[in-house]
Amino acid sequence: ENAYGTLHGGAISTIVDVVGTMAIMSKDPTKPGVSVELGTSYASAAKSGTMVTIEGRLLKLGGKLAFTQVDIFREDGKIVATGRHTKAV
Repeated sequence: ENAYGTLHGGAISTIVDVVGTMAIMSKDPTKPGVSVELGTSYASAAKSGTMVTIEGRLLKLGGKLAFTQVDIFREDGKIVATGRHTKAV
């Protein structure tokens, strides 16, 4: 929680990191990879205590790089944030 009583941006970036890694490992559990780039765009706030839904997907798993996208939604369906994560595998 941040000073405004909403989900902290750093926590959101951590979710993008962890869920992106889980998406990669769903295809190959031996390749969690190492972060090369992580970017997060914040669209709306989620008040503390609000239930959120997190969707992570593997966009591409190549020989050297993996690309993922993670979206976070509020209970009302409004997007809170979207992140892209590139990892060396």
